Amino acid sequence: MRKSSRIKYPDYQNCITNLTASILNNYGVNNLKRPLPDIVAKLKDRRHIILFVLDGFGYNLFEKYRDNSLYFLKDQPSQRLTSVFPPTTSAAITSYLSGLNPIEHGALGWTLFFKEFARYIDFLPNWDSITKETFDQENYQTLKIISQENIFSRIKESNPDMELLYFTPDYIHDSAYTLDNSHPARIIPYLDIDDLFTKLQSCLLKSTKPHFIYVYSVNPDSLEHRFGVYSREVKIFLERLNESLINFSTGIAGTDTTMLLTADHGLTDIRNYKYTNDDEEFNDCLILPVFPEPRFASLFVKEHKKNKFKEVISHYNDKFILYERKDFLDSGLLGRGTAHRKIDDFIGNYLLIATDDVALKSIYEQNGRPEQEFKAHHAGLTSDEMDIPLITIDF
Repeated sequence: MRKSSRIKYPDYQNCITNLTASILNNYGVNNLKRPLPDIVAKLKDRRHIILFVLDGFGYNLFEKYRDNSLYFLKDQPSQRLTSVFPPTTSAAITSYLSGLNPIEHGALGWTLFFKEFARYIDFLPNWDSITKETFDQENYQTLKIISQENIFSRIKESNPDMELLYFTPDYIHDSAYTLDNSHPARIIPYLDIDDLFTKLQSCLLKSTKPHFIYVYSVNPDSLEHRFGVYSREVKIFLERLNESLINFSTGIAGTDTTMLLTADHGLTDIRNYKYTNDDEEFNDCLILPVFPEPRFASLFVKEHKKNKFKEVISHYNDKFILYERKDFLDSGLLGRGTAHRKIDDFIGNYLLIATDDVALKSIYEQNGRPEQEFKAHHAGLTSDEMDIPLITIDF
């Protein structure tokens, strides 16, 4: 296995699932994951708790901008956590909302091959990876196949009088994933950052009940994909977030509220795309196109081509780590726990994980190569992708 100073592995004693365990612990919910002692102490007896997840807000962004664009956050207590593996939205958000490690919940990435439907399906939007046709859940019950109890139902069971809220961008508020992972919390859609903080403040000031509130923002991840990690567009978003937090802080001062501002993963800029279709020998070894992520490839290799594959894959050693299936599962990269039944289907006989500024893709012949690739990605094993901030703000 190649060594690199940039390689960063998940720490399942100090990661997303440990943060969720800390919240559940605060509400008297039994959980098998280790809570974070300092967060448990911080949340004790707080009336309102907000878990605010900024998609793609890696520690690299916090570190770069906290002295200027994020000056409000600079003065708040902060620490460094890791994401889970793979550090990607499907796996990480599902870990937040279930309290489970990826080995347990099975949502291993954006694109998953479901043999039940003989299709590649982009898991979060539940659409066909090739045509982008959105499926109905009656005939394509991906969430029934990859299912887990969400934290809201567990909190409600122990705290029936608590107000549970789930803030999410308007365009995904009625998606199957949102509906399945939020009940019995009340879903509150918002249009932009200004609308979000206006509605959040109103909810806290109008209700007399204690709250647990989950807030999800698609940015800065969406902006990083399009423009790059340290782009002007990302910086502007963070500046706007900073100003919104200052105004929000004034508006709800003295409400006995703690906000846990964090992320699901970070991103790294991509300077080189590799396409399996361009490497005829590599592509000929594969049974299926690679998935689930451009920086985390599950490879289903033909049995009689394994020797050839090992020869061909050696050309990728400077940018990727190669695991054999057993070694990968034994490594604990997906965390510990009872393996979800779909792990067998999603993990091929080899795994290729990016450790540098590259991405690996299969090109579907009927679609051809995209005109514009993303400028940044995640799901690899670099500190930019793995390290996330946890900022604690008391109001």
